[in-house]
Amino acid sequence: MLDTSVSSKSEVFVALNQLADMYGFEDAKDEFEVISVEEVLTFKYYKVVQKFKNIPVYGNQLVVAVDANNNVMSVTGHYLKDIDVNTYSKSSIKDALPVLESSIG
Repeated sequence: MLDTSVSSKSEVFVALNQLADMYGFEDAKDEFEVISVEEVLTFKYYKVVQKFKNIPVYGNQLVVAVDANNNVMSVTGHYLKDIDVNTYSKSSIKDALPVLESSIG
């Protein structure tokens, strides 16, 4: 169990930072964004998505499960360490628009 309680979205980052060494990231606020909070029975599930240069990383999410007393019970999911991808696009919006339009019909 982690050394912090979680009762808000901002506290999720505090909890995740306790796992930074294990997962291999520097600062949870820079690496993740809370995308949903779900309540099921007495548990709350905070889902965060990994981001690289402010772009969501497909398939890489963590779920922080919190009990009724705001104790973190588990953290599950996937995190991709050491991403090194060029996020610059050589295509302009003007070039991409016809491709997008044809793909959605």
